Amino acid sequence: HPKDIAPEVIRAFGDLPVLCPHLHLPVQSGSDRVLKAMGRKYDRDSYLRTVDSLRRACPDISLTTDIIVGFPGETEEDFLQTMDLIRRAGFESSFSFKYCDRPGVRACRMQPKVEEEIKSERLARLQKSQEELSRQALNARVGGRETVLVETRNERPRTGEMQWRGRDGGNRVVNIPAESTRDLTGEEVEVKIIQAKKHSLIGEVLP
Repeated sequence: HPKDIAPEVIRAFGDLPVLCPHLHLPVQSGSDRVLKAMGRKYDRDSYLRTVDSLRRACPDISLTTDIIVGFPGETEEDFLQTMDLIRRAGFESSFSFKYCDRPGVRACRMQPKVEEEIKSERLARLQKSQEELSRQALNARVGGRETVLVETRNERPRTGEMQWRGRDGGNRVVNIPAESTRDLTGEEVEVKIIQAKKHSLIGEVLP
């Protein structure tokens, strides 16, 4: 939770090599007014200060988040503040959803409700912006070296070729052509990133 990120935690990302350079930091909204209505206990500026501090401590850190659009009372200006925040924070990916009432939750009684078509349109705009940020982040990894923890072996869609699938320290999915029969599951391998896809990377094992 963003309100719980202590200075000691931030320093740890810079001081501890065993700590993966990745953090999921749910923001939910970039509008102070909406954050207050949600009861989130932090504001926009404090969240962005946390992001800046994390990047100073660990410049290569990968940040991801959760976002809700269409919370009761959210205006276009509130939404634009969220759009601005995701660009300033530079999230590599985000889980984004339209608000919906849940029985017994305080927000059910909040008014005014945002119309469904407006929520859908805002979600589409946000996801399009996030796709571009994600594309830039993945493309920036091409040519670099990564340590990948191999999780499983599967078939490539359409071609049927076998590949290993794992994650690098930033929690990015990395696919590696299975060029031998040796089982790499559970191993850490050094790879060179040779291509960026829409939601993943392709790498080749270094000798």
